[in-house]
Amino acid sequence: MLKKGLAVFTALASLLTYWGCSKFQPGKFVMPTWDTQFSAPIFNRTYTLGEILHKDSATVSNGDTTFIYTTAPTNTFAVFRNQTLTGVPIGGGLQIAAIPTRSAGSSPLKFTINAPDAVGYSIPNGTPKGTTVPSVPAIPQQTFNQGPATPFKNFTRIAIHDGQLKITIHNGYPATVVFSNGQINLLDASNSPFLIPVNSIPPNQTFDTTMSIAGRVLTSNPVVSFNYSSPGSPNQATFQSDTLLGMYLRFSALEVDSATAVVPPQPPFTINNTLGLVDQNKIKSADIDSGFISFTFTNGFPVPEDLTVTLSSAVNQSNPTDTLKLHIPIQPFEFNHQSSVSLQGYRLQMADAFGNPTDSIRFSVTAVSNGSESLPDSFVNISTSQTIQSSFSVSMLQLASLTGEVHVKDPIVVANDTQRVDFGDFKTKFNGAITFLGDSTRLNLNISSVGVPYLVHLTLKPTSSASGLPPQDSVVVNQVIQPGQNTIAIGQEFAQTLNAFAIRTNTLPDEFIVNGYAVVNPGPPYSIGTVRKEDKVTGTNTISMPIYLGILGASYIDTTKTTVFDSATSARMGEVDSGRIVFEINNALPLQLSLVPQLIDTLTGAITPLDSVVAPAPTSFNSDGTVAAPTFRRNQITMTGTQAKQFARCYMMFKFSMQSPLGSPPGSQPVPFTSVNFVGLKVFGNLVFRVDKSLVGK
Repeated sequence: MLKKGLAVFTALASLLTYWGCSKFQPGKFVMPTWDTQFSAPIFNRTYTLGEILHKDSATVSNGDTTFIYTTAPTNTFAVFRNQTLTGVPIGGGLQIAAIPTRSAGSSPLKFTINAPDAVGYSIPNGTPKGTTVPSVPAIPQQTFNQGPATPFKNFTRIAIHDGQLKITIHNGYPATVVFSNGQINLLDASNSPFLIPVNSIPPNQTFDTTMSIAGRVLTSNPVVSFNYSSPGSPNQATFQSDTLLGMYLRFSALEVDSATAVVPPQPPFTINNTLGLVDQNKIKSADIDSGFISFTFTNGFPVPEDLTVTLSSAVNQSNPTDTLKLHIPIQPFEFNHQSSVSLQGYRLQMADAFGNPTDSIRFSVTAVSNGSESLPDSFVNISTSQTIQSSFSVSMLQLASLTGEVHVKDPIVVANDTQRVDFGDFKTKFNGAITFLGDSTRLNLNISSVGVPYLVHLTLKPTSSASGLPPQDSVVVNQVIQPGQNTIAIGQEFAQTLNAFAIRTNTLPDEFIVNGYAVVNPGPPYSIGTVRKEDKVTGTNTISMPIYLGILGASYIDTTKTTVFDSATSARMGEVDSGRIVFEINNALPLQLSLVPQLIDTLTGAITPLDSVVAPAPTSFNSDGTVAAPTFRRNQITMTGTQAKQFARCYMMFKFSMQSPLGSPPGSQPVPFTSVNFVGLKVFGNLVFRVDKSLVGK
């Protein structure tokens, strides 16, 4: 029986000794009752770098959208940031610049004057009507020089622009009347003769002719002058009239350049003009939020005028058929009559006949003269040299929208906008040499587009709130954003800037300062489109920064959470003679690891540090810089029976310290960190128990 027991003991001891030397996790055993050793599992855990970072505050929102993530397909860690840029409104610059005063004057080409009544002149026969004579006596040459019996009532002097004169002469003499030189003279105000051609008039016949009197100046009592005679007649004749010659002058359609007259109401005349924009804008249509157009009028006429101002380029926004019109009465010789009207709520319609935008606001002034008939002194001196003078000016117009060739006067300033990137504890725990991957580092600016292109010029400077160094390295964006295009992607230049910053400061940037300006519709050539006051230069920036890091002094702590051995093993720890604690590390992190285990006494709280285990950084790397083969280290700590008893009431804390190794590449260079980088830790005890003597020989 004893031999059989010893044989079993020997076999089990050999097997347990083999397990005790294994670096693999031991199984769970029933406590033996004889002298032997066996391996009791304590801790077996594999940590990925992703798990370590998951416990870091950088992966928590903190009211921010920054987080660390892995990029496929290599699972390299990257910092990702998506943040809204502070919007810069274009609407503040959507304006039409003030238009300085423009003046225009106009006058009718002519005035209309009411024609006077017909003027009659007569020369008596000297022989009563009905008298019959055997022969008609000859009349020697006579001179006639006479004005009308009554002067004209509606003017004293007129300079005729155009008009008609009808002359009617009746010969009441029973013989032919001959006019010397074949003419009758009508003398104007300067006594210049106006010649009416007539040679002779047969007896008892009438001569009629109508002539233009344009260019003549007449007074209210024009003088008719001529020489006449008659050869008489040898034949018997009867006088049919008491009048030798009867003459009538009838004026009609009188249009004058100037007059001293009673002026009747006149036909309207119009001043057409334009106001040219001064800010290079060319407009098809523009809705106005605020602004004024101002008018100043001077009436150079001695009669009142009713003015109608029509801004044909301005229509009511709510009723596009309603054109802006103003009715302004002004008095005779009134100077500097001023008026102003708000253009709020109006729309400028400035396209030409082909629908192209223009830079001209069209307007007209129609003047209607009320005449002088109602004035206390109805006779006035009036002339086409007198004018209606109009002056127009436009204040700066603030626009709600503009469709056309838009030009905003000044570049729109993008003030300093600090974009923060929250790395949590990452930047302090994982510090040292830093490199950003040039091929996959990205800054994407998603810029809102508007109805016309605009040039965006932005400077982005990385900085660190911890370094205290002024921003120096920068990325410059200078790109025209077309309507519908809204992404600016920057790769290599962004990576170079980040790397320059990292080398200079030896830290990660946690702020980006953005500033610059935008130029709306840069050119030439210039585009035609629509800009609204609510349009903004805005958007988001998306920062993606895959990280190669060198690590200095990073740490990570984990514990067994419970006592080292399970309850069954702990209950028999008084029977342990001696033992060893074995630590095995598989290091697939591109770092040198130092493991410092500690015992935490649950009874006294005492901390007992154990010997550390150092696992060098791997030396085998793939072509992309990732770890190809982990390093393995095994260490053991010898225990006395007393120390083993202490284990029964302790739990174990594992503190990893990590840093990039020194020396030749690749260890001295930053390397990529991926979520699949890992470190494996296995801890178990090889314990020697006393034999239970009571069982020997049974």
